[in-house]
Amino acid sequence: MNRGLGAVSGLLSRLNTPDILNKLSDALKAEIMGGENGESLPSTFFTPSSMICKRQMFYKAKGESPEPSPFDYQMTGMAESGTDRHNRLQNHLKNLTDWEYVDVAKYIEDNHIDLEIVSHIGNEWKLRNLKYNVSFMLDGILRYKPTNKYYIVEIKTEISFKSNGRQDVDPFHKHQGLAYTQLLKIPDVIFIYENRDDCSLKFYLYTPTPEEIEKYFRRKLTDVLYALEKDELPPKVTVEDISLTDVIKTDKVCNYCPYRMKCGRDDNNVKG
Repeated sequence: MNRGLGAVSGLLSRLNTPDILNKLSDALKAEIMGGENGESLPSTFFTPSSMICKRQMFYKAKGESPEPSPFDYQMTGMAESGTDRHNRLQNHLKNLTDWEYVDVAKYIEDNHIDLEIVSHIGNEWKLRNLKYNVSFMLDGILRYKPTNKYYIVEIKTEISFKSNGRQDVDPFHKHQGLAYTQLLKIPDVIFIYENRDDCSLKFYLYTPTPEEIEKYFRRKLTDVLYALEKDELPPKVTVEDISLTDVIKTDKVCNYCPYRMKCGRDDNNVKG
């Protein structure tokens, strides 16, 4: 009798396991994505890391909801892992003898920088410029004591495939660094790339040219802010919008765009 009951119990357990795992999977993925009670409203501020396509910037500023992706929770997890490594590297930077890990709030106040501090959590500073409608998380500012020269520091983590072939700053990351130089009034950015798999490091210095600043920051922002004022849809991304030292296929921008389907619909409406 007991053996029969045990067999039935075991069978029921096996039958119930998939449903239990699905319940846990759904709950955990929802939590990773920002909580089981729903997502927060999307920010309408531009971010330097996504200031590449004018139309994407337009949608973001209009408050359009990003389209769901099957990889959303994975991307969130990768971002969290990257944040953990950022924090450890930032703590190591604070211990360097010849380098000062600058107090960002003091730097902004002393140099009359047009940025407001939204939050300061751990080593990360969330900053905002209302004039340009830009908000961003700053990894830090370093001062090299022997020369008293300041550098923006930007930390990136990447898989071995990318890291092994890395010879310069990713052109997409240059757009981000370029925006930082204009918002913080510091001309140089040190990019630190860490290989996620073996934690090896690569270092690159990027100083944008006046031509790059005009084309990829000032003119782009002016065009998008004007489009918002007139409520006129700006054009889709072109190679001219994104090429910084290298020619990049626009497909790389469009394939990962959170407004890809809406953009396609809007294109069809324009053509129609």
